[in-house]
Amino acid sequence: MAKFFKLKQSILLTIILIIPIFLWLIQEPLGDRFSSSAAILLSLGRLAALEGLMLFALTIILTSRIKIIENIFFGLNRAFVSHHNYGGIAFTFLLLHPVLLAVRYLFTSATLAMNFLLPSLGNIPRLFGTLALSMMIVILFITFYLKIKYNIWKFLHKFMGVSFMLAFVHIYLIPSDISHNMFLRYYILFWAVLAIAAYLYRVIFNEVLVKKYNYVVELVQPLTQNITEVLLKPVSQKIVYQPGQFAFFSFDQSKFTEQHPFSFTSNPGENNVAIAVKALGDYSQNMSQIQVGTKCLIEGPYGRFSYTYAPNKDQVWIAGGIGITPFISMARSLPSDFSQHIDLYYSLKNEQENVFIESLASLSKTNSHLKFTHIYSDQVGHLTAEAIMNKTEDITKKEIFICGPKPMMKSLTEQFIASGVDKDQIHTEEFAL
Repeated sequence: MAKFFKLKQSILLTIILIIPIFLWLIQEPLGDRFSSSAAILLSLGRLAALEGLMLFALTIILTSRIKIIENIFFGLNRAFVSHHNYGGIAFTFLLLHPVLLAVRYLFTSATLAMNFLLPSLGNIPRLFGTLALSMMIVILFITFYLKIKYNIWKFLHKFMGVSFMLAFVHIYLIPSDISHNMFLRYYILFWAVLAIAAYLYRVIFNEVLVKKYNYVVELVQPLTQNITEVLLKPVSQKIVYQPGQFAFFSFDQSKFTEQHPFSFTSNPGENNVAIAVKALGDYSQNMSQIQVGTKCLIEGPYGRFSYTYAPNKDQVWIAGGIGITPFISMARSLPSDFSQHIDLYYSLKNEQENVFIESLASLSKTNSHLKFTHIYSDQVGHLTAEAIMNKTEDITKKEIFICGPKPMMKSLTEQFIASGVDKDQIHTEEFAL
């Protein structure tokens, strides 16, 4: 299943990115485009702009969270990973564009090369390009090199759409291959319009266009010193989700109005929904302060991290710390006539993090097809693939779900693959905004 979706993504991306190159190549004889060093630099600079803008457009489209994106990437988490990767490549291409064009002027004059890179009020299209790239550089520098709060990070990233629109105006107005090639012009226009529409949908008109479900907080209770459970009841329409999925929650209370993703811990068949939140950041560490009766908007559901999507129902579930949350929902939703077998391994640091163990142990007693094992890493060390394979027979024939700290997921994935497990049988929940 995973292999099919990866192949589909690769084919789709290749086609999208090759078309503008093909249209560019057939516009003029290659001999003319690469006739000299200056011509080569000009051609490479223009190609970098085309591919950079295309990848920039895809990067923005991937943040829209629309269902077709999640279906193509088999999960919003994978779409966001691709968004990050495409964004990095787009930035590289867009940075190369002016550099390559400026270098060609060095054959004539260093002053000309320097003047080309400087913004000019007398050349509006070029000014827009300089502003677009400058804005992109500032946002990415702050993101990667400065520690900032989530709400500030989110606010800054809203300007990526502005940067894209400036880049689009630049590439559309400046005399170039796009201005002389109708097919290339309309192809770029099509993807640019999609990206701008996605930006308007997600950022500008989010409150009006994006569907959200109205809930109210019914119960807030501490499960451990740093984990809080929040129970919410629907005001009107109930959200329908699969066990293991997540949604974006925003509460009508100071400090909690920003959207944050949390996995459901409740059974989808229940009327109320529940989430368990560990104090990890500025937002989550104050979750216990949410008041009963507070209104909440839920957007979703998202994700494909669920036993319901896996072709093989014989599975191994592995959780580390708060990564247990999607498995709680899955364990609670297992039907009484579930015929396949599931081994659930839960790794905690120590007994102070002992949460959900009694509930899971109880569920395993009432369902003979669910086998539950928990360990404390402070006592026996980190959970390993070898330890799991010693307790679970024929693991190479099972689907493996892993959710926990990134180093844990990465390490276990590598260990399983080294032990002969096909990587397409391994599913991880690696959500990152």
